Formats: sequence, C-alpha cells, structure tokens
Amino acid sequence: MKPYKILIFLAAILLSLGTICYLGGGTPIAIGEFELRLPNLFFSSNTETDRVSVEQLLAQSTNTMEVDSIPTSVEPQRDTLEFYHNFMAENPARLYLPNGDTCVSILAPLFTALENASRETVHIMHYGDSQVEGDRISGYLRRMFQAEYGGNGPGMLPVVQNIGAMSVAQSLSDTLTSYMAGGMLGKRAKHKTYGAMAQFAHIKAQIEAPLDLTISSRRVAGFKRIKLYMANVSDPLMVKLNGNAPQSAPVGEELQSLSWRLKKDSKRLNISFSGEADVLGIYIDADTGVTVTNIPLRGSDGTFFTRIRKKEFADMLQDTNTRLILLEFGGNALPMMRDSTKLARYGASFAKQIRYVKSACPEAIVIVIGPADMNTKVKGVLQTHPMLEPLIAQMRESTLNSGAIYWDMYQAMGGCNSMRVWADHQPAWAGADYIHFTRAGADQIANLFWRSLMIYRDYWRLTTNATVDN
Repeated sequence: MKPYKILIFLAAILLSLGTICYLGGGTPIAIGEFELRLPNLFFSSNTETDRVSVEQLLAQSTNTMEVDSIPTSVEPQRDTLEFYHNFMAENPARLYLPNGDTCVSILAPLFTALENASRETVHIMHYGDSQVEGDRISGYLRRMFQAEYGGNGPGMLPVVQNIGAMSVAQSLSDTLTSYMAGGMLGKRAKHKTYGAMAQFAHIKAQIEAPLDLTISSRRVAGFKRIKLYMANVSDPLMVKLNGNAPQSAPVGEELQSLSWRLKKDSKRLNISFSGEADVLGIYIDADTGVTVTNIPLRGSDGTFFTRIRKKEFADMLQDTNTRLILLEFGGNALPMMRDSTKLARYGASFAKQIRYVKSACPEAIVIVIGPADMNTKVKGVLQTHPMLEPLIAQMRESTLNSGAIYWDMYQAMGGCNSMRVWADHQPAWAGADYIHFTRAGADQIANLFWRSLMIYRDYWRLTTNATVDN
C-alpha cells in the first residue's frame, strides 16, 4: 500500500476515535501536563461501586431496622428508646420531619386513623412520575397496609388507564381521550376540573349505544363498594352497574357522585354509561380498612397541582377520608437543573404544590418521596447525575419549609452510583436505563419505605401507650 493511503487510513481511524471521545467521553490518561482521552471500548468505565452488592448498599438501612423487643409497659426500656432515637437521627431510610422535629407528633393523626381503620376506611393517595407506573411501589404498599389494617379494593381508578396496572385490568368498548393536569400521556383540558386524580375522561354516549367499562381484579381480593365521581354533566348521565337498574346524575357543573354497595365481593365489574359528562374517577374500597390509589403521571415534575381547581380536588380527597398523600417526584426536573437559580426556582414551585395539597386536605399527612439515584455518562463514565444531590437538597428544604415530611429514596437505596448496582443485581432491580426500578426493585424500595414508616408507628405506640385496634 502506498504511504499516502496508509496516512489517510490512520487519519480516518484517529478521526473516528476522536469523534467517539467527543460524543461519548472517554477514559482520561495523564501525559505530563496534558490529558488524553481514550474511548471506553479500550477501558472499562467500572468503578469500585461495581464490586459492591445491593445487600451491602442496603445493609446500613436494613440491618438497623429491627428492634429486639418492644415492651408493652408504660415505661419503655432505655435501650429500646435508644434504638428508635438512633434510627430517627441517623438511618438513611429515616423520615425527615419539618421544623427539626425529633418526635412523631406530626404523624399522630395518620397513625390514629390507621388504628381506627376497623371502623372507618382510610384512603392513601400516591402521586408519582413514571417510577410508579403499573402500580409499582403503590401496589406493594397497598398489600402491606391491607395485610396490617384490613381493607380491599384498588382505591381510585381513572376511566382511561393509560398504563396497565397490576391491581386491576380495565377495558373500554370505545376509545376515549384522557385529559390530565400533568405528565405527557393526556391532553390538557380547557377547564381545571380535573378532580383528585388530576385527570378525567369525557364521556358522550347514547342510550342505544352505551359506553361499557369492564374492571377485573388482579392483585386485590375483590370489589365491595363503588363510587363514581363526575362533573360538567351536560346531558343526564345514566350509569348501570353489572346490568342492574340505572342510577342517574342530573345536568350540572358541580361535582356529583353515584354509589353502590355489593352484597358480596366481586372480582369483576361492568359499568355502562350513557349521557355526557366528565368522569373524574371510580373509587373502589371495602367497608373498613385501607385503600391505596396509584396515580402515575409520566414525564411530570410534580408542579401540576395548582392547575387543578381546588373545590373538586378537595371534595374528593375529603369524601374518601384521605389521610396520607405521597408525592413521588423530582426525577423529571433533573435534566433542567443547570445552576442554583434553576434549583431555587423549581424548589419554590414545588413548595407551592405542597402548600396547595395541604390546604385542600388538611386532615392528610403529606410525605414527599424524593428521586432515586439516576445515572448518566460524565466524560464517558456512568455515574450519578452531578446535579442530583443538589436537587435532592433543594427538594428536602422546600418540603420541610412547607410543613411536609421528606423521605430520601436516594440515600435509602445506597446513595451515589447505587442505581448501577441495583441494575446489576440478579434478578435486576433496575432497568438498563439506570433510572427506573424493575417491579422487583420497586418492591424492595417500597419495603424500605414501609418498614421505616412502621418504625415511627411503633415508636408512637410505645411513647403514647396507644391502644392497638383489633
């Protein structure tokens, strides 16, 4: 081969490698005062974190979540109290309470309501981004709450289920548009009457050709009580449940509801609609116990609540005796966080949402679940996004200043670079995008949150000598 062809060939290789390094980063190699970056096809991007197991990452949280015994006497043992105080001060899975509170008085209304769940149902709303799609995290919490306190049903459901849920299967006889206050899967409405689910479906059907909705149980024991919420009824809405005599909602803009109570639990519901209205949600629960509603809004950063008219939002939350509201957001805000100004702006907006939710349902405790670890390539090395920890610090500050509680999912799962370790676990606990949990991983993180909340519950029982409702 002629020399000039060899030079062209080598130049082409160097240009290609340079392009790879420029676009994808590379492994830095120091040569004197200069730094040369070689593409990662020659060098592994692995760090020490890759040789750590998930069990090792979680040991600091999980190994310190067990107390040997909980005394039943009024005077608790000194070492038992020390366990709780240490957990609430140091454990990565602890709850951060507002105003530097070291006691659990802020959680007392929730725990009291749960202890009385055998007499009155307690409802929990779990709003989140794509991390909770398909009933992930919510589904595990529902199972645990219902095992501990009783209850049945999936909570509140939309007419249009954009993402299939583990708890129920839904099918419609015709295609409907979903209107959503946040996220990227639904349209924005011309009005703000979204209700507590932050979404609705506009139904328009004739008596001769009704719209049929079928709901089948998957991971809930069955259905007992059903309540349908609607607004903006422009043509009387006729609703049949399981082929029985119809109930009707008259024309009117205000929030209305229709209710049914089945004689025995059912595994399948058929709801037939005729007329025209916005249906804001279908609430399904039992006579007693706990229900947990899963509301995923893909692509949302959690700043949509103030787009919802407060009256319907508040009325639905209060009518279902909502006593705990979980806000799991932050991940979708991360790509926009370039500097402290943008962090502060998002923090102010997020605080506004918390205050709005608290004012709409003052009986409910609000817990913000911050973002999980999120990995990206920095100079060719896969690692925690450099703005994630500043974002978490801002969200925690905004949450506490707004009188809500913060749970740091990032620290609970292991902190920096932990998502890579979760993804390497067998079976995988995180996806190949190094952002989202798998179903198995979602159960693990939900278990950490559940156990942490129960530690605070047990401490409350111990220090107040609360009577457990059996």
